[in-house]
Formats: sequence, C-alpha cells, structure tokens
Amino acid sequence: MATVTVDCLRKVFATPTGPQTVIDDISFEVADQSFLSLVGPSGCGKTTLLNIISGIEAATSGSVEMKENGQAAKLAYVFQEPRLLPWRSVFDNLMYVQPVQDDAARERVTTALERVGLAHAAKKWPGQLSGGQQQRIGIARAFSVEPDVLLMDEPFSHLDAITARGLREHLQELWAHTRKTVIFVTHDVSEAAELSDRILMLAPGGRIHEDIQVTLPRPRRASDPEVAVLEASVLRRFEDLEAATKNQSAQLHSQTA
Repeated sequence: MATVTVDCLRKVFATPTGPQTVIDDISFEVADQSFLSLVGPSGCGKTTLLNIISGIEAATSGSVEMKENGQAAKLAYVFQEPRLLPWRSVFDNLMYVQPVQDDAARERVTTALERVGLAHAAKKWPGQLSGGQQQRIGIARAFSVEPDVLLMDEPFSHLDAITARGLREHLQELWAHTRKTVIFVTHDVSEAAELSDRILMLAPGGRIHEDIQVTLPRPRRASDPEVAVLEASVLRRFEDLEAATKNQSAQLHSQTA
C-alpha cells in the first residue's frame, strides 16, 4: 500500500524583489496504485511540488510522507530528459542504479527493457538511440528498481506528438502491469486525460484550484471520444482559472495605482 500524503506544504523563495510563494498551503493524499497528474499554467509550482515530494527541494513548512505498508516507500524519478550516461551501454545504465549489482538486479534490468520493447538495444550506446527510445530507457530504468512510488516530470514534453503518443501507450501498459503509485507532472491536458485516475489542477501561486476525479475505463487513447470530452472539460476549467487570475491581477493593479 504505497500512499503519498502532502500536509500543509508551503514553499517560499527569496528573490531580489522580496519573498515569492510558489507553493501555498497545499494538502492532498495520493492513494495506493493510483495515477495522479498535476496540471496548471507555467509558474504554478508543479515541478517545485514534485521536487519537494522527491526530496530534491526542501519545503519552507509542511510535510510529505510516503509509506509502503508502514515503512518508507521506495521512490523513482523520471525527468524531462532521460539523463543517460553516454559512456555506458543501455544495460549498464540500468545496472548503475541498482542497489546491489547481482543476478537478481540483472534479471530486473532485462525484464524492464523487455517491458518497454527495447531488450534488443541492451548493448547499444545511448547515442545510437532516438529521443523516444532514450526516454523509454529512462522509464525502464525507473521501473527496474521496483519503486513503490514513481514521480514523472513532463517526460514526453520534448518529443514529437506521434512519439509521445506511443510512449503514453507504453506507459499505460507498464502501469497496468505494475500498478505503481504515480505522480505525473504535465502541461498537456490531453495527456492528463488519457493517463490519470485523478487530475490536480494548480493555480498561480501554488494553490489547488480543482481536484478532478477520472473514471474513464482503461486502456485509453487520446483519440477516444470520452478522453476528448474530458480534455475539453479540463480546458474549460483552465479558461475559468485564467479569467479569475486576470481579474485578480486587474483588481490588485487598480488598488495599487
């Protein structure tokens, strides 16, 4: 039972113009074996929130707890770029992150590569692979350590639309097989609609604007009518959020003018 609990989380950065709040008293829980997407406009704190959950960034206040059956959960992170070591083979890149490099680790690595359809590329160098293949290796690397919780920060944002679509299908298959608890940051509403059980929409200033439950059957494709309807619904909520943000900015400007 891998759960993530975020309680009263706040993050304030010091800037030349004064303190800037990027996460503002956020609380939520991610259930075991669920797929949560974080969406929102640029600068709303999505990646900062993910980095705090992962431990890369320290919170100003509040707490994050990740538990698996009462113990600290094992975590893996998939970044926007695959971050493969160019001087190591694909297989050795995955072996590099194994806590113990034994026969069991080699079996996990082989299985992970098979699951992303790249077992044949095990002896290749990262530079011999396409961008989409490299990102599949990055995903395989994360799954190879058998994490309880998987964090993903816009892993398909730098890929072309067709490649990203194929990788979303791969990710759905992997998730259906492993049922890891996933927190996925994306700016692509269609991606969130296709992948998620739940969509958490953040507003500028790092507040939760809306918590959207997704009950569409799986597997899903971006071309499914139900996914398109959900995407349109989320986009309308974005438009409402943008309008509210503009109104607040206009009111603040008039008060300070």
